[in-house]
Amino acid sequence: MLDVVSRAPTEVFWHVFLETWSMCDDTNSVQRRLMRQLRSRGSGIEHLNADARAFFDRLPDPAKVYRGCARERIRRIAWTTDREVARSVAVGHRGIRVPRAVVVAARIPKDAVYAVFLGRGESEVLVEPRWLQAVAVVEDLSSGDYRKR
Repeated sequence: MLDVVSRAPTEVFWHVFLETWSMCDDTNSVQRRLMRQLRSRGSGIEHLNADARAFFDRLPDPAKVYRGCARERIRRIAWTTDREVARSVAVGHRGIRVPRAVVVAARIPKDAVYAVFLGRGESEVLVEPRWLQAVAVVEDLSSGDYRKR
């Protein structure tokens, strides 16, 4: 997707990005390219559909967000406002194995949010990782005994 839209006008970039992002998993290998594109395009909030925009508008400022990920991948773009969604990602959703899994909480100023996605019930928030505040591991799932709880 990034190859296709990297030279497109901003309006086209956001249209394609917002339509296809939810089909992307494990974007770690393109994280740097993705962040360059988003930083050069600014916020996609004005391009959101009505439901996503209403969700964004209801977020407090700063918003509390969560991420389920490998301990090495905490400061990345994709977060959620739902701790249980983050936990489900950390324990391995859609067949994706997560080594050294953790659930992380943070706060993010609303003006550091690039976009939100409501599909799949994930309440996903794409953020500028450099602006994350009060980042803390709230659950360490790396021992594998989380299934016993």
